[in-house]
Amino acid sequence: MSILTLNHVTKYFGDRKVIDAISLSLKEGEFLSILGKSGSGKTTLLRLIAGFESVDEGTIELSNAIISSKGFSLPTEKRDIGIVFQDHALWPHMTIFENVAFPLKVRKQSETEIKKSVEEALSLVGMTGFAKTFPHQLSGGEAQRVALARSLVQKPKLIIFDEPLASLDALLRYELQGMIKKLHHQHSLSCIYITHDQGEAMRLSDRIAVLEEGKIIQVDTPETIYLRPQNASVARLIGQGACAPVEIIESYDDYATVRLVEHTFQVRASSKTKEKTGTICLRSENIEILPSDDKISHHALAAMVEDCSYMGGCYQGDLRLVDMPEIILRKKTDIGLSPNSRVKITIHGGWLMGV
Repeated sequence: MSILTLNHVTKYFGDRKVIDAISLSLKEGEFLSILGKSGSGKTTLLRLIAGFESVDEGTIELSNAIISSKGFSLPTEKRDIGIVFQDHALWPHMTIFENVAFPLKVRKQSETEIKKSVEEALSLVGMTGFAKTFPHQLSGGEAQRVALARSLVQKPKLIIFDEPLASLDALLRYELQGMIKKLHHQHSLSCIYITHDQGEAMRLSDRIAVLEEGKIIQVDTPETIYLRPQNASVARLIGQGACAPVEIIESYDDYATVRLVEHTFQVRASSKTKEKTGTICLRSENIEILPSDDKISHHALAAMVEDCSYMGGCYQGDLRLVDMPEIILRKKTDIGLSPNSRVKITIHGGWLMGV
């Protein structure tokens, strides 16, 4: 059952269409990330769902009731949606208890109910004992935990996360990602998570919706989006895939034989195609660097090492094809590669996009 449904939602700012006929649904208890670069329309989409902006075309439904349509917008406070902002949005003059209790006081719940609910919410996010503390006494991670507690305390139908971890350091981000993921699974929360961080989206999500120039260009599970990107934009955004034009030698129902320069190999495909050319997505695992004395090296592709960096546990090298210098392949290796050195590579697998 869908808890949230967007039907052909469109939004203009002046003559500019910033959200372009988006149709999207969120299942009850699902974690959906909206992933896109800066300027793709992520924040505007959030504001439409939350009620900070009104739609110009289409409808938004929450639990099968229309909350936004052309000429109608249910006020934010009546939408039963919790929001966790990047900047916490805590009131500095209120204690942590008062901040978390605020949504319940608006609903005029009893003091006994409020006390019990706030204590439960603070416990869920690991902030028991901070009730009398003020926001300025908290670290960034602690403040974000309180913001999450404030959203959880009202038991909303939907929680929206607006890049909540973007300003935190890497270790703290990873810790809070784990906490959010655990809460989602334990309490079957329905969540929409706005982010530009593909690693974050991959870790947290049941599904990912990739947004580009106001349009959803692919919605799928993290695994499917990684292994079968719809186009080059998705391939590069998820997993930093390299895209290369190829000649299609022969096509079958679920794979194709292709040629890149003089290198022929097989790639996966979703269906048979009559096209003679196409574009493939290549990941690190599709690329093999051959030893200099390898007997088959004369059948391989030549590449120059553009850069190589130690990433902790492995090295990551950027390899530019000699015969197609516009193509740079990213490869994780166990050994360091010398910049400006020449290597031989072979390709095993890949994904033929748009088929």
